Amino acid sequence: MKSISTLSIALLCITSAAHGASISNDIAVMFPEMEINQQSEPLYKSVGFDVSMHDGEAIYTANASVDISETWRVFGEYNNEHYWEVGVGKSFYTQAFAIELSAKASDYGFSAGTFWAMPLQEDYVVFADANYNWNTNDLSIEADRVSSVYTPADSVDIQLGLLWKAHEYLGISYSFNQIYETKSASLNTDITLPEYDVSHKHHYLYGKGSMNYHKLSITSKIWKLAPYFSYSYFADSENIYEFGLAFNF
Repeated sequence: MKSISTLSIALLCITSAAHGASISNDIAVMFPEMEINQQSEPLYKSVGFDVSMHDGEAIYTANASVDISETWRVFGEYNNEHYWEVGVGKSFYTQAFAIELSAKASDYGFSAGTFWAMPLQEDYVVFADANYNWNTNDLSIEADRVSSVYTPADSVDIQLGLLWKAHEYLGISYSFNQIYETKSASLNTDITLPEYDVSHKHHYLYGKGSMNYHKLSITSKIWKLAPYFSYSYFADSENIYEFGLAFNF
């Protein structure tokens, strides 16, 4: 597996930390009629708050999802690091599976993707998620007579997983996640030392990289409350722990 550049890993980890909720809560929000042995109203709303730990730092995120029709919803989130995301999703249902197409704008850029879920027997749901991400937020670093601009690469993220309805009030899921950079990230550095008659500009391209991680989530359901815990394992960076509470109504 090729490694994504250090700055790209930092961005991806921050993004991963910002995207909260266990997949079982996500499925309940996007496809409430797919909740096993549960009855739901056609229109669905969910608000939540979660705390994730990464590199010893806590990230606090508020999120919400609101159905605006039987197949359309809007959603968004915001965290204490000023990361924000808003999006819209359109769902399609058949007797065998459900699909949601979504488009999102965030602090880092734009993304478009699809989420697919299919129940297996009574207590299992297999799911897949794929998104293309256009990163538009360059990082500027200014120091004494040195300036740098880092342009992150666009990326594709893919998720494959299985949700097990272990109990009427307990869901456990596992997913394998892969992230691919679709182009090289770049770093432009400008060094100016007039007293030494030095003016140097350097353009560096990082090689396209990829990384994967594993995610385990546990969600319970008590009345309309859905507390959840998730653990994301990264082989080449700090792992992420997340605790949250969603209120579905």
